[in-house]
Amino acid sequence: IIITGRYALLIAISIIYGILFVAIHLYYVYNYISWSTVIWILMGISVLKFFILLSAIKNDLFTDKKEIISEHSFDLNAIKRLWLHIGFNDVFQSTVRWLDKLIITFILSKELAAVYVNATYEIPVFTLVTSAVYSASLIKLNKLSGNQRDILALLRSTSSLLGIFTFSSLCYFYFFAEEF
Repeated sequence: IIITGRYALLIAISIIYGILFVAIHLYYVYNYISWSTVIWILMGISVLKFFILLSAIKNDLFTDKKEIISEHSFDLNAIKRLWLHIGFNDVFQSTVRWLDKLIITFILSKELAAVYVNATYEIPVFTLVTSAVYSASLIKLNKLSGNQRDILALLRSTSSLLGIFTFSSLCYFYFFAEEF
């Protein structure tokens, strides 16, 4: 939507979604609806928002528009690849963020699992470093869009960089950990 310059549509959809989001939660707070109903309504609104945005950009997304490319001087296929990678990354990060909590619920009792889920928190340094390395490597990967050898070299170097950082950080936390 931003690429095609439809800012008014994007702003309108975002404002309407925000108002509906707050209204649904207010209905929940004042006990008009249950939490499961809130979840179902939010999923329905999110799916509706997705299809509205998809219908707004379907012509630009599924066909190569030469006037858009010449107007903004970028490769639309490269942008599609970039957003596909970003989408996979977001899904992967969300899955990994909650995977340990899901596994713990199968292993521990309900009480201990509740303590684990509510008492654990993410260390933001890891998220910041991995997202920074990922963003930089995505930009580089998008420029290497056909050279398999360079892509593998990039993936190896970013993986080793993240591995060195993660391993050294976890060793530090292991040796200097104290219970409180």
